[in-house]
Amino acid sequence: MLVTHHPLIFRPLKQIDTRTPLGAVIEKALRHRLALYAMHTNLDAAAAGLNDMLGERLGVQRRKPLVGREGTGTRPGTGIGRSGVLPAHMRLSELAREVKRRLGLETVRIAGDGSRSVRRVALSTGSGGSLVPQFLSSTADVFITGDLRYHDAREIEAAQRGAIDIGHFHSEHLMTAAVAQRLRRALHRRRATIRVEACSIEKDPFQVV
Repeated sequence: MLVTHHPLIFRPLKQIDTRTPLGAVIEKALRHRLALYAMHTNLDAAAAGLNDMLGERLGVQRRKPLVGREGTGTRPGTGIGRSGVLPAHMRLSELAREVKRRLGLETVRIAGDGSRSVRRVALSTGSGGSLVPQFLSSTADVFITGDLRYHDAREIEAAQRGAIDIGHFHSEHLMTAAVAQRLRRALHRRRATIRVEACSIEKDPFQVV
């Protein structure tokens, strides 16, 4: 069984062509009787899920969903994105360097005045551009996410806020070790002798030159 964040089939398929990269993967999974389970939005939105993992790694305290989810049986803390506070005020440029250090990144992109003091944080794993309106309508000083577009950055800059773009891959890759550890613990409690390994070969498709 292969547990992933991104689904293999992201858009509906009308046919499976084994000559394409996607079709070849599906064929290989079928041939080897490999089950595929993709968490994606469920893990993003879950309480103690991927957004909370990122917030914890970055030292964001008093976290709550940036966009809450409602419904019967919905666990408190469930929703898309997170908002919270840093332990103390710091300049946007200082926060960017701290984010780089905590995530082990070579580079990040920032939008806004680097000397601006920030403490209230909004964050979202993956592509956070769709949450820019929610960020701007919140009280957060800075938005930490991946895949921000040029016009997103301009809008944030015009609102005299800040943004730190950490890249899509690095905002989500931290789930690998964390989910593997949770699965090991859950299986251990059930006395199940199933080995869980965190994949270490996946890399960011983008390179900085």
